Amino acid sequence: MTVHHYLAEGLESGALVEVPPLYPTMVVRRIFMTEDVARLLRGPWESPDLELSDSEWEYRCGFVRRQFDRFINGKRVGVALDPQSDAENCFFKRIHPIEDEVWEIRCRVPPPGVRVFGRFAETDIFVAMHWRLRKDMGYWGDPSWDHAIEVCRGFWGTLFASTNPKSGNTNDYVRNAFPV
Repeated sequence: MTVHHYLAEGLESGALVEVPPLYPTMVVRRIFMTEDVARLLRGPWESPDLELSDSEWEYRCGFVRRQFDRFINGKRVGVALDPQSDAENCFFKRIHPIEDEVWEIRCRVPPPGVRVFGRFAETDIFVAMHWRLRKDMGYWGDPSWDHAIEVCRGFWGTLFASTNPKSGNTNDYVRNAFPV
């Protein structure tokens, strides 16, 4: 079966939801998300951070949503193949170990930073499966990073069976991207 068949099955079963564009524009790329990520975008918003009120958290999640829309609408985004990259203009970053093909969407502004983890099904098709506040992730090598990878691998295996995630170079993942 093809990736498109598995995506259709995920939508039909409710395991996935496609992120619609905020504005009626041409959809260039696609993001599919789990219910966990959908709650981040749709609410109801209950702040996971004691330093933020629920309304402040809702405001923060609006920025995550707008960042998703930048990708969907085909805006130029920075892609880091190197897990050690810390470029400010990095939108997508592959995390270590690279052979797992797990990526993070880096939502840095406004604080607190949010990381959305997932895999590429095909060029310009990202499957968002899990999210965390960056400050809760610890340093590289912290078990929370391994947990994020395991969540993605587990969900991928359940939904996509033996199909591998996309791999390659910068423009194999995202067209009109620039390497950082």
